[in-house]
Amino acid sequence: MSLFTVKEGKKLRCGYTTGSCAAAAAKAAAMMVLTGRRVDAVSLQTPQGTVLQLIPEDVSFGPQSATCAIRKDSGDDPDITDGMLVYGTVQKTFTPRLGIVGGLSILGTSGIVDPMSEQALVDTIHTEMDSRRAAGQAHLLAFFGNYGVDFSRDHLGLDVSPRVTISNYVGETLDYAAYKGFSDVLLIGHIGKLVKVAQGIMNTHSRYADGRTTLLALEAVFAGASREVAQKIYDSLTTDEAVRLLKETGLLEPVMAAVCDKIESYMDQRTHGQVPTAAVVFSNAYGVLGQSSRAQAFLALHTKGELR
Repeated sequence: MSLFTVKEGKKLRCGYTTGSCAAAAAKAAAMMVLTGRRVDAVSLQTPQGTVLQLIPEDVSFGPQSATCAIRKDSGDDPDITDGMLVYGTVQKTFTPRLGIVGGLSILGTSGIVDPMSEQALVDTIHTEMDSRRAAGQAHLLAFFGNYGVDFSRDHLGLDVSPRVTISNYVGETLDYAAYKGFSDVLLIGHIGKLVKVAQGIMNTHSRYADGRTTLLALEAVFAGASREVAQKIYDSLTTDEAVRLLKETGLLEPVMAAVCDKIESYMDQRTHGQVPTAAVVFSNAYGVLGQSSRAQAFLALHTKGELR
C-alpha cells in the first residue's frame, strides 16, 4: 500500500484494517458466486474514501458458494494480526441456520490502519501507571508481557491484576515511576529480556542491542568457568541453552547473583536513587533463576496483597 503518514518526523506506511480485509474477501466471494469466474483482484473503497486494490488468496468456488481470503497488511503499525489471512464465504441460499462457528471481532471507522509511533506505546504505559497511582497504589509491579504474568501467577502465587505491562520500555517506565512518586518497582521477566538490562540496556527490543550470551559467558569466567565452557555459553543460540550449561557446571547460582546485582544497579541508576528497584529473573524451562534479598522483600508485599 502506498499511503503514508508522518509521526514524530518519521514516514510510516499505512495499512488496511481487518474490516477492510473481511469486506474485500466477501465482495470477491460474492462476485465469484454471481459470475462463476475466479476473481484475481478486487477493489474496495474504504469509509474514508481510499480505494484499495486487493488480491484474493486461497480461492475456492463452485456453483453454490465461494471462499477466498485477503492477507492483512498493517503497514508500519505493530499489529499482531499483520500478515494473517481474513476469509470470506458467500452461499446463494440465505438462511439463519448456517452453523457459523467462531468468528472475529471487527471494529473500525476508516478502513485504514494509522500506525502508532513508539511514543504512542510509551504514552499507553504512562496512562496505565497514572491509573495505578491515582488508585493509591505505591508499589509498582511491572512485566514485559504475558510470559511474566503467567509465570508469576502460576508459580509465584502473585496477584497480577494491579500490574503494568511495559513491553520493551524499561527506561521510560523507570523514569515515569520516579516522576509519579512510586515507592518501589518490582520488574519480573524472562532472562532473555532482563539479561539485557544487566548491561544497562533500557530498551530490550532486539533491534537496539543484544549481548545476552556475551554477559553470561563473561560472568561464568569470573565464577571459574573454563574457556571451553565459556565458549559454549557464548555460542548458545538461546538463553535457556546457556542456563542449562551453567546449571550443569554448577555455575548458575553465582552467575545469576551477579546478573541480578547488575540489573538492580542499572535500574537504580535510571531512577537516580529516588525509587528502590528490584527484579526477579525466570526461565520457563528452569523456573526462578535469580532474585536479590530486596526482590524477595518486594515479592512479599505483592504476595500478601499489600499494594498500597
